[in-house]
Amino acid sequence: MNEILITTVVSSICTGGITWLFTLKYTRKQAEADAMLSVQNVYQQIIEDLKTDRVELKENIKELALKVSENEREIKAMKPNLCGRKACTQRIPIN
Repeated sequence: MNEILITTVVSSICTGGITWLFTLKYTRKQAEADAMLSVQNVYQQIIEDLKTDRVELKENIKELALKVSENEREIKAMKPNLCGRKACTQRIPIN
């Protein structure tokens, strides 16, 4: 009776240990694959963020270019009223 009990305990411990040895490599590979997947997800999110930032910057550049052209028109319209002399009664346009 004792021999059967000892044999059962030893065989269960040995088979569990052997199974652990074989599954250890698989578990490590699975952990590496999961880590690579998470890195890839972060990389994809960064790419998407950069794309949206680029689109926003292009829109901002267009708005600023429009403001600059409006300012240039205003300056051209005001230029004849500018005078080269301070506190003069006759206007001499600045070129």
